[in-house]
Amino acid sequence: MLLHRLLLCVSVTGLVCAQQDSSGLFYALRSELSEDAILVANNGIRVPFGRSLFIDPINDLVIQTQPGDRCSITVLDNDPLSQRPGHLSPKKFPCDFGPSDVVYSHYGSRTPVKDRVRLQLRYDAQTETVIIPFMMEVEVVFTQLE
Repeated sequence: MLLHRLLLCVSVTGLVCAQQDSSGLFYALRSELSEDAILVANNGIRVPFGRSLFIDPINDLVIQTQPGDRCSITVLDNDPLSQRPGHLSPKKFPCDFGPSDVVYSHYGSRTPVKDRVRLQLRYDAQTETVIIPFMMEVEVVFTQLE
C-alpha cells in the first residue's frame, strides 16, 4: 500500500524520488533542475532593419548552469519553406556563450516585422537531462541610421 501511494505521489506531482526519515515516514524530494532555474531570462531582441545584432548573455538570453554540468542551445529550422526575416547563428552554441558569439542577422525585407526563433535547450546534469523548447522574440526596428 505504501508503494502504491508513493507511485501515485510521483505520478501526480512529478516528484523524482522519495527518502525515509528517522520516524519511518517517506517524503518526496523535488528535482533541483527546473525550467525557471535554468532559463533565467528570455527578453527577446530588437534588431535594426537589414542589420545584425549580437545576443547579449546578460540582458537578452540568460542561462544559469552549474559547475560540471553541460548545456547547449540548438536553433530549430525544420520548416525550409517558411519565409524568415532573418536567422540566428551559429545553429548550435553553448549556454555560456559570450557577448559576441551568437548573432541574429536581418535579411532586409520589410515584412514580416517580427520573428520567433525556435530554440531547444539541452541541460545535462550528472543525474538527469532536461530539454527545454522555447522561442526568442525578434522585433525589426525601422529607424533612420545616422
